[in-house]
Amino acid sequence: MGPWKCVSPTPSYRLENGNILIFDNGSHSQGADRSRVIEVNPITNEIEWEYTETPAMAFYSFHISSAERLANGNTLICEGAFGRIFEVTKNGNVVWEYINPFYSPDLRSGDPTNMVFRAHRYSPEDPALDGRDLNPDIYSNINRLYAGSDDNKNRLIVN
Repeated sequence: MGPWKCVSPTPSYRLENGNILIFDNGSHSQGADRSRVIEVNPITNEIEWEYTETPAMAFYSFHISSAERLANGNTLICEGAFGRIFEVTKNGNVVWEYINPFYSPDLRSGDPTNMVFRAHRYSPEDPALDGRDLNPDIYSNINRLYAGSDDNKNRLIVN
């Protein structure tokens, strides 16, 4: 493995240019825990592009997560452990960000969590969306319903 050694990588994807896009969880890295997304050239074994944040812990997902290169050249990143999905430019600028507002009990601890396993961008023209109502207004009350009783009000997100 080259100078770009990965620690706990999630599934990688071959890009159209032949490079490989990897979300490196970094959960067992030396020093501060941190995650990163890297694009590696398999011929030169060099990193062609990298996304990180400062301080290191500002971008860290110890498990799950994903990264996907979009048609516009930006990268869709899922920081799964914290339910954060965002898009960055080639220069690392965040274009938009979404935090999953839906919490459910963690299967191991029972604590509320908003983890997201993986994210994928679908275009509105994607055949998988044919005939589906994509109006977000129909979901405006779902978080309150999902959170349940007043005993769970700490899990309720109000927009």
